[in-house]
Amino acid sequence: MCGYARLELLDNHRYHTGMTDQPSHIVAAVATLPLPDTGGGQDQVREVTVEWLRSLRSASTRRAYHHDLVVWLWWCDRTGLDPLAADRADVDLWIAGLTGASTTLARRRYAVASWYDHLGAAGLIAMNPARPAFRTRPNQNDS
Repeated sequence: MCGYARLELLDNHRYHTGMTDQPSHIVAAVATLPLPDTGGGQDQVREVTVEWLRSLRSASTRRAYHHDLVVWLWWCDRTGLDPLAADRADVDLWIAGLTGASTTLARRRYAVASWYDHLGAAGLIAMNPARPAFRTRPNQNDS
């Protein structure tokens, strides 16, 4: 476990006042996340996470996605799950335990999937556990 399983990370006042569009605020917000150690330290994951947040065009999206990532990482920490070793079942279990509007839950999954996309592009993970598996339609000619 990362040792950061603190409910105060979910405190909305701290969350909303702690992150602005200023690069130093994004870096500071990421510094508080309970990120996993990739063997070479947490720096790689933090750098990718900062770049991911900076890539989001809207400040409100950036704040919402940061909060969604906090909720996911807090859950991983609380359950003893290394987020870099998570699979689809872990993400599904997390989502199933959340409350809120279906649009909020969909946004949370999408935010986490977006973060994992960036980790994958950086070579830190092999697959994105938050993305649904593609289903192929059976070929009508194969029957």
